Amino acid sequence: MNLALIITAIVIGDFIIFSSIIAICMKKMWEPIAKSHPAQRPAADAVTKNFQSYRIDLLNLGFCIHTTVDEQYLHLAPVKFLQKLGARPTSIAWNYITEVKPSLIGKTMSARIGNRKIIGPAWCLELALQDEEVLQRPQDDPKG
Repeated sequence: MNLALIITAIVIGDFIIFSSIIAICMKKMWEPIAKSHPAQRPAADAVTKNFQSYRIDLLNLGFCIHTTVDEQYLHLAPVKFLQKLGARPTSIAWNYITEVKPSLIGKTMSARIGNRKIIGPAWCLELALQDEEVLQRPQDDPKG
């Protein structure tokens, strides 16, 4: 058999297997978040940084997520090839991001979105801390 044909078959087979594994992981770990938090339009003054790294449970999405933050949401948009494998953009309201704390890995923070543990860039996840502080601050007594 021709060596070039064998190598081509192996490369195509590996690509199919790799794509299938990624698609299954995205369906199990990303899709529940995206279903619960549909994508919203970012505010005009939102800040965006492309190709950010996140980890959701065991799924490592290094340099695969475009991140936009505004006062209401953390907007996450997977890169195009992940969108082709079923990962939809999502907008997570700050009050749904809980248990935010510094991570042991560089300039990252860990948090929870529902029952999913995520690790992501500190520059955006620390904004959820501000939301937690507002929620935990004692409210003024309206009766005075």
